[in-house]
Order: sequence, then structure tokens, then C-alpha cells
Amino acid sequence: MRILFCGHNKWACLTLKALLEAGHAVLGVVTETDAFDQREADVYERFAKFGAYESLEVAAERAALPVYQPEDINDADFIATIDALSPELIVCVSYHAILKKGLIERHPQRIINAHLAPLPYYRGRAPLNWAIINGEDHTAVTVHFVDEGIDTGPIIAQKQISILNSDRAIDVLLRALPAFPETVLSAIRKIEKGNVDAILQSPFEGSYFPKRTPDDGLIDWGRETSQDIYNKIRALTDPYPGAFSYLKNNKVIFLRSQLPNIPRRISPVGGLVFGKGEGGCVHITTDDAYLLVEEVRIGETSSPAAEYLKAGARLLPFPIEGEELRASKR
Repeated sequence: MRILFCGHNKWACLTLKALLEAGHAVLGVVTETDAFDQREADVYERFAKFGAYESLEVAAERAALPVYQPEDINDADFIATIDALSPELIVCVSYHAILKKGLIERHPQRIINAHLAPLPYYRGRAPLNWAIINGEDHTAVTVHFVDEGIDTGPIIAQKQISILNSDRAIDVLLRALPAFPETVLSAIRKIEKGNVDAILQSPFEGSYFPKRTPDDGLIDWGRETSQDIYNKIRALTDPYPGAFSYLKNNKVIFLRSQLPNIPRRISPVGGLVFGKGEGGCVHITTDDAYLLVEEVRIGETSSPAAEYLKAGARLLPFPIEGEELRASKR
């Protein structure tokens, strides 16, 4: 098929490679502007450490494909550029812009999108992080036709991805990467054969989640259960911004934790550091029990939790006046 490809990051790069290897005629690649990439450079660097970042612009140039970086894909001048290319299909994989009515109406049932969620659930932003925070045991890569809603178009293909109770968000993301090209190619084969039989999404079913910000990672130890805090930590640990609370005026980011084998309520007060275990972990009270915290970050330094969190200390959801923390010698 004659395809215009829109995307971003490694999952888009893998899908572009698969489209080319399958013999599709990719007319060009639409990706983020250089200014956008510069703003996100620190995010890219964090994800690259886990093998979860690749530049789509660079991948397209290596494949000798035209690269387009519009400020607004919905702009009339760029729609005219798309019209001149005459694509049979527009494929979107993690492209940040929302396609609007003018563009969609010019290409009815010819724009598809890959979304990392088991639609109709987890429409919107950061679906993987939200799924882990909510304790889900699976997510999916879903390919759907694009309509004027947010991830509400008819579903063409879907591949389920498991979420283990020990998984961090990055673990699930890496496991999901091969599913992007696989599911997109499956959807395109159906479209080529004319037997799509897409599943309509009911407006009365499913769920929508908003964009997350770093401040959404705040932990309130006295109001959240051990399971909820454990889920939040693994959903937001590196390369994401991290779940956090405060020890005096020090922001403590929690990187690794474990649930106790035999949970029991230690204190009606949450956030109390009351003991430590093997490997430098500490025990911290929660609303219903306690959590074993293994690794934290204060400033730029990541350390075993026991180096900073001492018995009797209390973690709060807000800073208060107090001295700067210093790591003790193990």
C-alpha cells in the first residue's frame, strides 16, 4: 500500500522497518519538530539507557525517505502536502498531535493509529503507567481507525501484553515493542483484503485517563495502601519521573520496593520508618500495613534506602523546614 507514516520513538521505528520489509511503499515520514526533540532531550536520554528510544527522523533518513516535521499536521498547507502524496493509508504510531476533523474527513477510514492500551479501556495519555498504578494484569497494543474522538475509533486489531506483579513500566514497554509492528501489519492485511470487520467502540463503555505530570507521583503514606504505593513506585520508576514524598524539606524519589510476605498493620500513622531488612531496605508504614523500600534517590544520587531513611523518620506528602539529608556509611 501507499502509506504516509506518522510517529515517534522506537516503537515507531520498529513499525516503519516492518512496513518497508513487507514491501509497502512508504511515501514519507511525519515526525516531531526539532524544537520538540530538543525540549524532550533529557527524556530521550533516560529512555535510551533502557534501549527504549530511537529517533524516527534518523531512521527515516537512513531509509532514504522524505521527512516532514510540521508544526501542525492539521494546517491547511500541510493537508495540501498530504493530498499531493495521495496515500492510500495514513499510519500513526505514537504521534503526539491530535488529528482533527478537516484532515480526517479528507481520508475517511484511511487513517489508523496504534495505541498501547486494551481499548476501549485506557483511552488517552500515559495508558501504561495508569494501568500499572491501577493494578491491571495486562495491557495491549490496539490498532484502530482514527475518528474525531480520542482513541475512540473502530478497533481493527489488538494484541494482549501481560503485566506481572513484579513488572516496572519499562519492563512492560520493552515487552510490548514487538507487538507494535506485528499488530499494525495485521491491521493493514485486513484493510488490503477488504475484510476489516472493525469493532465499534461504545461511547458508554471503557475508560479515559488524562496526561500525567511529575507531581502526580506524590505518595501520601497515611492515605494509600501498601499495594497502591507499590504499584505507583513500579509504574513511575526510571526512566519515568518517579513516585516521591518528603523527608523534612528533602524530596525522596522511590525507585524499588517490595510488598511484605505477611502484611500487618504496624501503626495508625503512615510514613513512619520503623525498621530495616537485608540489602539496605527499610520498612515504612502505610494506611493498611507497611512496605519494604529498597532504593531511593535524593538529588542526583541513588542509594539503598537505609543510607538515608533512619528508624523514627517520617515521610510526608509535603516539605517542612529541616536539614539536608546526608547518606550514612553502610
